[in-house]
Parts: sequence; C-alpha cells; structure tokens
Amino acid sequence: MRAAAEARVTCIIQSGTDVASSRLAVELAERFPAVWATVGFHPHDAKTVDEAGMAAIEELTHHPRVVGVGEAGLDYYRDHSPRSVQLEVFGRHVDLARAADLPLVVHTREADDHTLALLDEQARGLTVVLHCFSMPDRLSEVVSRGYYVSFAGNVTYKNAEALREAARTVPDELLLVETDAPYLTPVPFRGRPNTPAMVVSTYAALAEVRGVAPEELASLVRTNAVRAFPRLNRPRAANEASGSDKAGRVGIFYGSTSYGTAWAAGLIHQAFGTDVADIRDIKECTAVDLRGYRRLVFGTSTWGVGGLQHDWDGFMQQLDRADLTGVQAAVFALGDQVVWSTTFVDSMGAVYDRLLERGATVVGAWPIEGYAFERSRGVREGHFVGLALDKMNQKPLTEERVRAWVEQLRHEFGP
Repeated sequence: MRAAAEARVTCIIQSGTDVASSRLAVELAERFPAVWATVGFHPHDAKTVDEAGMAAIEELTHHPRVVGVGEAGLDYYRDHSPRSVQLEVFGRHVDLARAADLPLVVHTREADDHTLALLDEQARGLTVVLHCFSMPDRLSEVVSRGYYVSFAGNVTYKNAEALREAARTVPDELLLVETDAPYLTPVPFRGRPNTPAMVVSTYAALAEVRGVAPEELASLVRTNAVRAFPRLNRPRAANEASGSDKAGRVGIFYGSTSYGTAWAAGLIHQAFGTDVADIRDIKECTAVDLRGYRRLVFGTSTWGVGGLQHDWDGFMQQLDRADLTGVQAAVFALGDQVVWSTTFVDSMGAVYDRLLERGATVVGAWPIEGYAFERSRGVREGHFVGLALDKMNQKPLTEERVRAWVEQLRHEFGP
C-alpha cells in the first residue's frame, strides 16, 4: 500500500474468487481507505459452489465497501471446473448482481462466444465490466452493448498489437485500466509479481497508444470507474450519516450524455483532489444527496438551441426541493461556440438562475476573453457566470482552464 501511495495510485479494487478471498477483500477494504472489494466465485472455483457459498457472497454484497460482483465468468483455457457448471454459476452471479444493483465483473478466457451469449440473454440492463480484456476481435460488439473494457499489463507486451489497437479505438467513456495483480506484470517489470504501483507503466503505455498525457488518461479512467462502480463515490460507512463531513468537502454534480461533461467533471474532481471532493452523476441523485455540502459545483452540456442536458430535466425538480441558503455554488458548462455561436453555454445560465432562486451564493465567474461566440445566456455583466468549456473546438485549453478555475474557486470558497 505504501508503494501504491507513492505511485499516486488512489483507488484499488480487490476481487474475490471464492468465499474466503471475498471476505479477505472486504477486510482489506475496511482497513485501507483506498481499497474496495468485489465478491464472487472465479470460474476455476465454480465446481466448489454450493448454496451456503452463494448465500455468503449475497450477504457480502450489502457491505458498503463492496462495489461489484465477480470476478465471475467462463474459463475454457484451464477448464478447472466443468463447463456446464461454469455456465450455471456464471448465470447465478448475473442474478446476484441484478438483485444487489451492482456491476458484474467478468472473467472470460477462450470462451468468448458463450460469455457474450450468456450476457446477451441474461445480463441486459446490467453494468458489465470485462476484466482483463482479451477479445479484441469482438471489440465492436462489446462497445455496442456498452460494456466497460478494462486493460491490464499484457497490453504492454511485444506481441499484443491487436490488444493495443483495441485500446487505441475503444471509446473514452468505456475505458478502464487494471493490474490483474499478481499476474500480467507490465513491461518493464515483467517477470516479477505484479503490484498496484506497477499500473503506472500500463497507464504510460496506454496513454502513448491513445495519444494523450498519462494524467489525462488517469482522470478519464477515474471518472469511468466511478460511473461503472457507483459505490466508489460513497463516503466510508462511519461518515455516511454525518452532514458535518460533507460540510468540509466539495460536491461535484454533473449531467452527461456523450461523455464530455463527465470528462470535464473528472478533471475538476482531480484538480480539487479526491481527498476533498466527491463526484456524482445527477441521474443517480436527488435533493437528499445535496444535503450537508456547503460548497457545490454543477456541470451540464448544452444541447440544440441552448437546452440543458436531458438528465437536468428531472434534477431541476430536485433543486426545487433543496434549500441552498448559505451554500456556495459554481457552474461549468460545455458548448460549441462555432456551430452554436448564438446559444453557446446557454445551459449554464439556466442552472445559474435556478441556484440563485434556491438561495445559493454563486461564485466562479469566468472571463469571456479567448472565446469567439455571438451570444450566450451564460454571460452576465460581461463575464460567464461559470467556467465555459468547448471540447469540440478548444480541447487543448481545457485542462489549463480547469486548473485555473479550481484555483479561483479555492480562493472564493475560502477555508
């Protein structure tokens, strides 16, 4: 854990492969704030599963530090358990994930056809994470289903060209990175047991393949991980009931359809620091989730002729139920100043107005210099009411704008 912290690894998901290792994963998650757990039976151990074992895993899914079910699936390479038993146990994990409202973490090896068929038949509507992705020739199919694709250290291997091509082309919003420790140690550490700290080398290789900075990739993956595993954003159980804990933190609430706003929210989250800020997708939130925060940041994109991102339709009603008196709030919005020059970040103005109506003090005004647009409802008294971002036309400026804005907010929010 010390090496992971020194490598700036801030989130570790430890997977269980049977009842004993699942319980150990939960114990580690209780002990270390950076560790979370998934619980389940690996397909190698499917032959050992009985009703008591499944009941024990089901009980563990209620633990607040458990973020997923698995790793479950099919392994026809080793065939340590009969294939018919693997299929049955895999299906039971799908049912368990659905009952617990948790993502399903899938192990598949030389069983692509059966894995994808079972998921198509039984797991529709579930969040699916393809752990240690190994089917690059089926990438378009898994992407069309919205499955998360997680790459491990083997993407750095010399003979992994097909895997690297998949890593290059997978959509931003579905990309995850992992270790699979102690296996699949990345180059240049190959030959040694893998550890969480070594994931930095995997990030570096993937960043090069995708043509981005490692820091940008890390922010992207962090945002995706929180979306794939919503419990990652929960405070530790001892703090959940205390509004005073939220009072010293920043709550970042965003709505995103085509990932741009989620990406920007992730950059803002990283700039504040995960130790002082929480990030939430508004489609999963109500007015209750705002309670306790004294500093809030809201984000939206702008659609059509100045409209809000669609999840805001319902969340505006939640804002109407919130008393934001004494709360400091800030707004950011994405827009396209070229195609929609007369309605650029209009959505920011709509959120700003509603926050004022609910009693919030809105901070974070941002200069209009450096932009080229005709009109915007997001401009008041010669300034944007919050941070205006244009991922379509000015993406290279985004990270610097975010850093500067967050530094401004730190000053305006005060101690």
